[in-house]
Amino acid sequence: RSAAGPAPDPVLARAQGIGSWATRTAGLVRAVAIVTVVGAASAIGYGYYQQRREQQASAGLAEAVANQKGRIGEAPADDEDAPKVKDPLPVFKTAAERRDAALQRYREVAKAYPGTGPGILARLAEASILLDKGEGNEALAAYKDVRGSALAAADLTVRGRALEGQGFAHELLAKANPAELDGALTSFKELTGLDVAGFRELGEYHQARVYEAKGDKDKAKELLKSVHERVTKAGERNVFPFLGQASEDRLRALDPQALPPKAAMPRGGGPQQYSPEQLQKLLEMMKQGQPPGGGQ
Repeated sequence: RSAAGPAPDPVLARAQGIGSWATRTAGLVRAVAIVTVVGAASAIGYGYYQQRREQQASAGLAEAVANQKGRIGEAPADDEDAPKVKDPLPVFKTAAERRDAALQRYREVAKAYPGTGPGILARLAEASILLDKGEGNEALAAYKDVRGSALAAADLTVRGRALEGQGFAHELLAKANPAELDGALTSFKELTGLDVAGFRELGEYHQARVYEAKGDKDKAKELLKSVHERVTKAGERNVFPFLGQASEDRLRALDPQALPPKAAMPRGGGPQQYSPEQLQKLLEMMKQGQPPGGGQ
């Protein structure tokens, strides 16, 4: 034993050190515990808040869709003998009034709930109405917003619709500035690269239209032949049925010898046929975000 006394027990010394540390940091420990509890409560609260926002955004989107699908005419007068279940769709005096009501509600949802799924879909619907109104720059900006959204990154169908809309907006702007056709081609080419059934054929068909507008009939024919061959191939599922006749009619208009003569169709048989006016209407429906043929 030394003059300084016995050596301290190392275990006891460590225990005393821990106790001393706990005493010195008791306030810090309590603070950390409080922060942990508050953080957990905040996470729960934020999750509930996000859920509520999604629900509210969905309700707003449903109202906008109802406006867009509203009836044209006079609101029915109150009748005690009328059925108790009323038509939930609103009534508008004119188609323009209906369109403007839908546009306003879509804008409200997109602005109030940015980043949510319903908010992004509202922005997509807003873009299609702007395109229908002939407001090309505004429509293009809206489609680009959707194209760059998280929803478009996760859902290829949404991305494809945004790209198709971008192309249509560039085509609209090309009426004043033909150079915009290059932007349309870029959008439609990107559309063909998406791994979604039917989008390759749809993108190539749109490219063919643009090449024809640019005066490159050979490139247009090349693309139309490719589309027509795939969408009319026996046993293949055609997501956009109208593309078969649409590509055929454009090919025959560009070059009557591009395809074999049409075979006589038995009366009452064969696939559905479209008139040129119907095909143009289908294209307009696509530009307004209404996929024909029950597609995407």
